[in-house]
Amino acid sequence: MTILNWDVENIDFDSTFLYSKIDHEIYIKLPAELTNNTNEYGRLLKSLYDLKQTSKIWAKIFYKVLEALEFKHLNYEPSIFSRFSTRISKTIFIDPKLVIIVYVDDLMLLGKTSTVIQQFKTTIGKQFNIKDLEPTQNYLKIEISRDRTLETITLSQEAYLKAVLRKFGIKTYSPRSSPFSDDIKLKLNDKNFADQAIK
Repeated sequence: MTILNWDVENIDFDSTFLYSKIDHEIYIKLPAELTNNTNEYGRLLKSLYDLKQTSKIWAKIFYKVLEALEFKHLNYEPSIFSRFSTRISKTIFIDPKLVIIVYVDDLMLLGKTSTVIQQFKTTIGKQFNIKDLEPTQNYLKIEISRDRTLETITLSQEAYLKAVLRKFGIKTYSPRSSPFSDDIKLKLNDKNFADQAIK
């Protein structure tokens, strides 16, 4: 993405799971305040947060929308979408202009231009309420910083790791630049690397 100078943005969906119609009969006990303390139940017509089926139902809905826009998921990673050509025996990229990474209701959009990303946002915004988070700075607790002049993208989980340490009461720790031992030397195509790392 850095060498190609692609734009990286993300969007979030508002009330994601409330778009989903339930594909099973599910009944819930109604709050006592609504039923004058009688045991009454209501059938759910739409999905709610915390139901087992909710994420699956939302994925079906959203993936159908992407398919209608002619996006297909990668064979080896069903949460990454782009446009492909299947004329050749293997499915290959034909100069994709937009790659979409889906994680439940968060999308990371990798676009050849910001115009391509904006067109997708406009199209998807007609079907769902979305929050436009613009240039990606944080995705799944990974902080992302970009320097276009140096053509670099830096990924960091420092804030997340500090939160984990605080949660478990770890106040002192020795920072390391790598989880590997300092004496391990990495070489291109080194077949014995796994053996070295285990020692």
